[in-house]
Amino acid sequence: MSEATSVLEIIPPDSSQHDASLIILFFVLQLIGLVGSIFTIVIAHFSLIRRHLTWYNFLASWIISSLSYSLLLFAGQIDLSGEKKSEVPFGLCVFQSSVIYASPPLSAATMLGMVAQIWFSVHLMLFKRPMIAQKLMTRIVLILPYMLFLGISTEALVFGLMYPDSVRVTGSGMYCNSGLAIPGRISAGVVAVVLVPVVVIEILIIASLRKFWSVFKSPGTSPSINTLSMIIRVLLFSIFGILALGLSLFFFFTIHHGAALNIVIAFIPVTAVFTFASQKDLLEVWMFRKWRKKGSSAVFVPARAMAESDSTLGSPVSVYDEKDLPPLPA
Repeated sequence: MSEATSVLEIIPPDSSQHDASLIILFFVLQLIGLVGSIFTIVIAHFSLIRRHLTWYNFLASWIISSLSYSLLLFAGQIDLSGEKKSEVPFGLCVFQSSVIYASPPLSAATMLGMVAQIWFSVHLMLFKRPMIAQKLMTRIVLILPYMLFLGISTEALVFGLMYPDSVRVTGSGMYCNSGLAIPGRISAGVVAVVLVPVVVIEILIIASLRKFWSVFKSPGTSPSINTLSMIIRVLLFSIFGILALGLSLFFFFTIHHGAALNIVIAFIPVTAVFTFASQKDLLEVWMFRKWRKKGSSAVFVPARAMAESDSTLGSPVSVYDEKDLPPLPA
C-alpha cells in the first residue's frame, strides 16, 4: 500500500492473516495479562511494603488493555474458522475499535509515571531532597494516562461513527479496528511522543546508578539485594520502553502489521505481570511467609516493624524521614 494513500481511505482487512492457533494464543496471553494484573494488585494490597499510585496505575493500564483486546472473546464473537457469516454487532465493534486505539497511549503514559517516580526516588536518595515541583509532576503523571485514554477513545469513536463502513474485525480475527489509517497513526504518534521522555529518564536513572554506585551499596562491599532488584527492574523498564517505541513508530507508517506482531504485543502485559508479581514481598504474601499465628486467627506483622521502602520498587530508604519520601497513596 502506497504511503500516499489518503488517511481517510478505507483499507480492507487482510484475511490472509487469519490463523486459529494464533487467535487462541493471542487470547490466552491477554487473559494471563488480565488475571495476572488483577492478582498482582490484590496481593500488593496485603503486602507490608507500600507502593505509589503510579505502580498501581501501571498495572491497571494492562487490565484495561487486556479487557479492551478481549471484548470479542467475552461477547462470544470469535470466529476461529474464518467462515462465520454473521457480523459482529456494530456497537460492540465500534466501541472496541475506539478503546484499543486508546489503550497503548494509556499504557505508555503509566510507564512514564512509573519511571518518573523511580527518578524521583533516585534523586531523593542521591541528594536527600525532593525535586522541585515534584508533587505537581506526580499529579500530572497520575492524571495524564486517563486524559489520553478518554481523548483518544473519543476521537476514534467519532471516526467510527462518521465512517461506519470502516469499522470491522481485523483480518487476523482477533479484534475490531478501523479501516482508516488516521486513528492508528494518532495513537502510535502519541505513544511515540510519550515514550521518548520515558527512554530519556531511564537513561538518566541508569547513568545515575552507575555514577553514584557507592550510594546504593549497603555497608560492606556487596550491593544489597533490594538495590540489585531495583536495577534489574529499571533495565526491564528500558526494554519495555525501547520495544514499545519501536512498535509505535512501525505502526505509524504501516496499516497491516500481521497477526504474528499482535502476539508480540500480547506478550508485553504478560512480561509486565511477571516482572512485578515476582517482587520478593509479593511472593512472600502469596506463600504466606509473613503470617503470624495467634490461636486460630492469622495476622500480618505490623507494617511499622518493617523497614520503610521505596514507594515504587520496594527498595529500602529508611535512612530518610517519612516526610521526605515521594508522595505515597492514602
